[in-house]
Amino acid sequence: MENSQFNVGVTNAIKGVATLLLLLHHLFLSHPEYGAGLHLAAIEGKVCVSLFVLLSGYGLAASYRPQSAWNWYRSRFSKLYLNYWFIMLIFVPISWFVFGNTVYTVFPGCGERAWLKLISQILATQEYYGGLGFNPTWWFMSAIIVLYALFPLINRVAEVSVVNKWVRYVGLMVIAAAWAARGPSLCFQPYVPAFIVGVLAARERWFSAFFAVEVRWMTLLWGGVMAAACIYIILCPQYSTLRYLLLSLVACVLVCRLYIRRMWVLTKPLEYLGRYSMTIFLTHTFIYYIFFRDFFYSLDNPWLMYGLLLSSSLLLAVALDLLMKLTRWNRLIAWARG
Repeated sequence: MENSQFNVGVTNAIKGVATLLLLLHHLFLSHPEYGAGLHLAAIEGKVCVSLFVLLSGYGLAASYRPQSAWNWYRSRFSKLYLNYWFIMLIFVPISWFVFGNTVYTVFPGCGERAWLKLISQILATQEYYGGLGFNPTWWFMSAIIVLYALFPLINRVAEVSVVNKWVRYVGLMVIAAAWAARGPSLCFQPYVPAFIVGVLAARERWFSAFFAVEVRWMTLLWGGVMAAACIYIILCPQYSTLRYLLLSLVACVLVCRLYIRRMWVLTKPLEYLGRYSMTIFLTHTFIYYIFFRDFFYSLDNPWLMYGLLLSSSLLLAVALDLLMKLTRWNRLIAWARG
């Protein structure tokens, strides 16, 4: 993909927005006592999942280079799993030996099968076999490994030259819609459409074209997307795949607008936060829910709770990044990726 203003910095800023929504969603989703408006915002914060998935599809397609399937899977899955295992090696023993969350308590009623479920969690397949386990937020790992596995096929269909481009793209979207309509029970189908849209957005440089402000039809197009999203939200307030996909596109457009208007006071902090989004996703639940739940929910001010969770999650992510360098774990990842 050619260079454009829609670069790593912009995608990190969008990840920063998704991270803010993630923390809001998890902290207040089950606590309407903090106010109806905040609770509604926490419910809508679930769009962070679709947003992360869309950016994953975009990133994989934008960075793709022709190579063997083995090399591609080795590079991507080794990075994904080794980051995940680094967090597990630190936090699972702390949870177990300090806070008493043993394999038998996190997989209750399973007896010796609890160890098999632990293996399933290590492989990030617990959502299909093991349940929530040591960290309920890690269900997303079970989703993303399926999407990563599907990427070479989706990308191949998107680049086949024997049929018209738009026929291929429409076909991909029809497949995605049919997949999503089957429900959330198999391979997390609701997130496949967002993933495919991310792949197509990278291949066609949809977001990059948005920066070309002289192309007025792009402004009209994205304005139409935002209007459609708002109308859909009003008419269909319950969860749906299309709704969160539209909201994800709206978020991408708004961040692009911040960059076009050079609002660095907002974009630079979002970029910084977004760089640590993966680590924050893997660790924040330990902070507010598993280790210090009573403390967090004893605070009277919900914004104090949110600010404390955001700052502690970011500081922890920075510290873990430093620890990864000190232990040379990042070199292990580079070696495994080839």
